[in-house]
Parts: sequence; C-alpha cells; structure tokens
Amino acid sequence: MLGDFNITEDPIDRTPVHPDDLAATTALRNLQIAWDLQDVWRHLHPNTCTYTYRASLDDQQIHSRIDRIYIRKPLIPHTFGWEIKQSPIPTNHWMVKVKFAPRDAPYVGKGCWTWPLHSLTDGCLLNLISERGIQLQSDLDGLRTNSTDRSISNPQRLWENFKLDIQQIAKKHSCKSFHKISTRIALIKKDRKQLTDCPDFNENDDLRFQEALLASELEHLEKVRARQSRDILTAWIIDHDENLGGIRSTLSKTPKPHDLIYRLRVPNVVPLQYEHDSTRMAELSCNYHDELQYKDITTFNDQEEHDQKLCNVTDAIPASQWLPEPLWTSMNWSATTDQVAKVINLGKNKTATGLDRCPYELWKALKARHERLSTQPDK
Repeated sequence: MLGDFNITEDPIDRTPVHPDDLAATTALRNLQIAWDLQDVWRHLHPNTCTYTYRASLDDQQIHSRIDRIYIRKPLIPHTFGWEIKQSPIPTNHWMVKVKFAPRDAPYVGKGCWTWPLHSLTDGCLLNLISERGIQLQSDLDGLRTNSTDRSISNPQRLWENFKLDIQQIAKKHSCKSFHKISTRIALIKKDRKQLTDCPDFNENDDLRFQEALLASELEHLEKVRARQSRDILTAWIIDHDENLGGIRSTLSKTPKPHDLIYRLRVPNVVPLQYEHDSTRMAELSCNYHDELQYKDITTFNDQEEHDQKLCNVTDAIPASQWLPEPLWTSMNWSATTDQVAKVINLGKNKTATGLDRCPYELWKALKARHERLSTQPDK
C-alpha cells in the first residue's frame, strides 16, 4: 500500500511538530494491523528526519513525510534499497523508492561496462584516443620494419591492447567530466543531513529554510541529470528526421518481453542442485559451450597422420571447385581506405563488434575527426 496519505503517524515525521487528526491516524493504524502492514522505511530509520513534502505557510517552513510505502510483514525480507530522494518528475513531492526481489529471482550483478555515448562529443576525449591510435600505428609499423617475432607481438595483440587502453581512458575521463553533478548531489545531501540532525531543527525556522533550499537544489540537479538523457533522445529523433526505421520505429514498437532464466542446473552433481547467481550461471554456460566445441571430435596424436587425413580431404574436392588463382581472389585483397570507411558508415548505432564494448559511434566519431583534420594542413 503506497501513496500520499496526507497524515503522519509519528511526531518525527512533521516539523513544526503537531498531532494529526486522531480519527484519521487511528483508522490508518487499524488498517495496518488488519492487513499486517509496516512502514518499513521508518522501521529502518527510526531517528532520521527526512521529508517528502515541503511548503511555506505564513512565512514559516513546514515539512512532512506524508508519502509512504507499507509492506506486508512476510514480504519485508525480500525488500531492500529503501530511500527517499528527489524526483526528476515535475512535482513538489519527493519519491519513496524500494527494490523488491522475490525468493526465486536470480541474482543479477552490475553487468558489463558500456561506452558512454554522450562522451563521444567531447573533443578532449577524442584527442586522447587519437594519441593512443597514433602510438598503435607506430607499433604496427615497427612490426614490419623490425621483423618482430609474431609469437611475442602481433597486430591482433596490439589491437586488443589498444581497445583496452581506450576503455580505461574513457572510464577515467567520464569520472572527471560527467560525475560532477553526482559529486555535488552527495555533498548537498551531507550538508542537509547535518541540518536535520541539529537538536533544535524543529524549533528553528532558519534551519528549516536552509534545508528547504538544499532540497530545492537537489531537485534541480536531479532534473538536470534527467534532462541530459532527454536531450540525447531528442537529438537522435531530430537527426533521424522523417526517415523510416531507426529511433522512430523503435519508439513505436511494443517492447517484447524478455525470457528471464531464473536458474541453471549444475551438471554432474548429486543430489540435484541449481545455480541462481548470474555470474556463476554465465560460467556454467561458458563451460557447456566449450565442451560442445570438442565433443565428438577425433584427435590425432601423430602429426603425420593428421596431415595425411587433411590431404585426403582436400584431394577429394572436385577440380571444378578449385580456385583458379588462389593468390588473386578477392578474399586475398587488401582492404582499401574507402572500403573501411564504408563499413564504418554502415555499422549499426548503439552496437559493438564484439565483447570490447566499443560501439560503432566511437569509430564514426574518430573517422569524422580524422576527415575534418585532414583538411587542415597544420593539424
């Protein structure tokens, strides 16, 4: 049971302190007893002064915690993350939030890091990535000129290290550039808590006025943070214009339900056991996949026997299916700059080529930067 009740049950939930209508509070408590409900947030924070509604009446600040969530007592162990915080929704009330996890719900971790797409408009970040790319190009040239042993260093390893490095660059840059609002919110919350913990908070209207100012600033910062996400969506829609498909098609589609795997059976275990942790479930799936790769495959201990079997297979290929000039086929051609540019342009946005989590938007941004600087001789 949740909502705006317009009454408070305890004196700590209202300032200045005054009793609410006795008939209304008695009816609410009788309902809680009948339905076996509990105000869990107050139970977890018995001495904390936090309010969901603020107003000014006769030049006096009034605060109250009239928005609450009641939970049936048997379900309380399945709730967590209780908090009261500002909301980006235009309202003069703060939001009560809670997370609920049923008993059979799987444990889900934080997930994989994804590249923050809004950071691709930051010239400083692109400069850092470009500098690392120039170093990669120098290393690749060194492989050809120095005849480096490919078992020690090769283009594939250099490319992998490059992608790992630019991921770390993006993470550090995001912490410095795009977490300023979060840091300011944390500092304001700290100052606000110091005010509400003052012994004379309920009697001192100046303290309540300062708390209201801090709460208003928190609401503003939360709306700014939410506005950034809305601005990105608006930019996508404007950029797409009236073309079919893309973001407009996505917004008009009914989202398909995802089939959630609640558990996996642990193989070769007696008695029967199941795994609910998402990390260990992923490990079970990976091991099962790896085992399938080698299932029913005949291995050869003798290399000569292996080579003979391979020759027998290739000799069985009809002559009509042979490549006339193997070294001159299109599969053996070197990719041109125009072909690479075309592939990048055709790449689907908000997707990556693999587990490196480097989206196509990154390569498109670097390509656009390269083309722009190529027209400037002094760059």
